[in-house]
Amino acid sequence: MVERAGVSKKRYFLAFLLATGIFSIGLLLGITLTSAKLSEVEKLQIEFRNRLTNLEMEDLLTEGKICQFSDVDNLVDELSKIGETLTSIENDPSTNHDDILALKEYYSLLEIRHMIYMQKFNEQCGKKLDIVLYFYSNDEEKCIDCSSQGYILSYIRNKYSNVRIYSYDIDIDNPAIRTLMKLNNVTAAPSLIINDEFYSGYQDKKLIEEKISS
Repeated sequence: MVERAGVSKKRYFLAFLLATGIFSIGLLLGITLTSAKLSEVEKLQIEFRNRLTNLEMEDLLTEGKICQFSDVDNLVDELSKIGETLTSIENDPSTNHDDILALKEYYSLLEIRHMIYMQKFNEQCGKKLDIVLYFYSNDEEKCIDCSSQGYILSYIRNKYSNVRIYSYDIDIDNPAIRTLMKLNNVTAAPSLIINDEFYSGYQDKKLIEEKISS
């Protein structure tokens, strides 16, 4: 009887060690994958920045003949890829908060730079791209509707090829984002700027579709 009890204790102990080992390996693997995604975002952002800077130099050298640069709008796919990768790791508990915040802040600045080019593209080249600015917060106490609003905007972006959506986290303390909010009278989330028109609070799919040229 004593021998059986000893065997049982050994089994429980081995089971505990096995479970602990599996948990540790899973945690380490999660951290490794998250780290890989963070590195991927950094790489994508550097590549995007370099291409955008190249366009800015071309714009200066050709004295503003932006209409001949098709890459201006083609970059939107790269920007979307960066945003999707950031979103996939933002809520991962193994992600370092400071790391993700720094990447989001840098991403927001890239968005602003590209948004300005899209506005120039519309004005100078006779384009009819719908430009939507989305101000949100991940803090549910500040914005209970932001998740729903985000899903609707993802639907709009995927459905309409002429729509360009730029998302800004109002909780990021950056002068450029603060200036953008001030210029558009944004004080809370969610808020939308659709083709320079301000809309406060949650907006359903029907209203957004009515406000874009589609």
